[in-house]
Amino acid sequence: MRGARTFVAACVAGLTVLSALPAGAANPPGNWTRHEDPPWTWYAPDGWIAAAGANDINISSPTGSKWVKFGFSAAPVDATQTDAANAAAWFAYWRTQMAQSSINAFGGLYSKPLASDRYTALGAIQQLPATQLYRTRWRERVTFAGVRPNGKRIKGEMVMDYSVSVYGDSGAESFQIRSAPRRTFDDVVGQLRLVQSLIFYCGSVC
Repeated sequence: MRGARTFVAACVAGLTVLSALPAGAANPPGNWTRHEDPPWTWYAPDGWIAAAGANDINISSPTGSKWVKFGFSAAPVDATQTDAANAAAWFAYWRTQMAQSSINAFGGLYSKPLASDRYTALGAIQQLPATQLYRTRWRERVTFAGVRPNGKRIKGEMVMDYSVSVYGDSGAESFQIRSAPRRTFDDVVGQLRLVQSLIFYCGSVC
C-alpha cells in the first residue's frame, strides 16, 4: 500500500506545481486572454491556441512559430542508485526522448516537425530544496537548436525537474519547453517564459 500511496502522491505533486497562482507571480498583461482547457487554465496574447491533455499542454502562437510546452508524470526510481544518479539518468533519457520524438513529428521540441536537432548546452544538474513529499529534488536546464525540413532554423530551451519521494520508491518529473525561430528567439523568449509562468492546473474546477 505504501508504494501505491506514494505513486499517487507523486502524480498529485506534479499537478500541484501549477494548481494555484503563487505569491509574487506575474499578472498577465491586460490585452492577454484567459483560456480554460480543463484541466488547464492559461493566459497568452489574443489568438494563441493550445492542445491540452491530462498530463501536458502545448501552447503556440497563431502560426505556430512560438512554442510553449509543459508536461509531468510519475517517474521511475532505481533503489540501487543514489538519488543524484537517478536524476542524471532520467534527464539523459528525457533529452534523448524529446530529441528523437521531434524528428519528422509535431509537438516535441517545436510545434512543427524537425529534420534535425541537437542540444547546444547542458546545464549543471542542481539540487533543489526538499519538500514534505520529496526527499530530494533536481533540475537541469538545457538549450537546443533544430532545422526544419524547409531549412528554417529554430532555437529553444528546456527545463527538466525530477524528484524522489520520501520513501525512495517512486518519483515525479516535469518539463518545460520554449522555442521559436532562431532569428527571433532572443527577442521573444521573455514572452514565452511569461506564457509558461501563467499555466495553471485547475482539475475539474477551471
